[in-house]
Amino acid sequence: MKKWVLLGIVLVLSACTSQKNVNALFNQYKQSENSSLYNVPIQIVKFLPLDNIPGANILTDIKDVKILTIKDLSDEEKSRFNRELKNALEADGFNQEYYNSTHGRMESISTQSSIGKFKYVVIALQRNDKITFIKADASISKLKLKRLIDAIKNDK
Repeated sequence: MKKWVLLGIVLVLSACTSQKNVNALFNQYKQSENSSLYNVPIQIVKFLPLDNIPGANILTDIKDVKILTIKDLSDEEKSRFNRELKNALEADGFNQEYYNSTHGRMESISTQSSIGKFKYVVIALQRNDKITFIKADASISKLKLKRLIDAIKNDK
């Protein structure tokens, strides 16, 4: 019985710190000189005409979104950010659902699951000298995320 109680405590504590490394990375880079932070009021999304946008129905399942953009990065800084992001996602137990890197552009979607749904979604986009880092607190079904990924792939 003691083992089960201890296991329960460990699981609760690990759930509480489930984004510890990703949050630390986000906070580290939001302090940089060429960064901009946006907290998106998700309630606004309900009023947008998104019917004809593939994968947009996923927005109804998102509770909170933070977007961090970092501009004017050197190749070395982009590489360092990508390494740090990969390490943070792995340390926090995220799974990479989608990755594409071509012609100096990179797109990545990583998720953390909870009871059959994706609880957290991290999207990283890299274009030229700019990185966009998106963190979403959500409750997204696997089917909806698959549709979004398919829409991204077909948009190429």
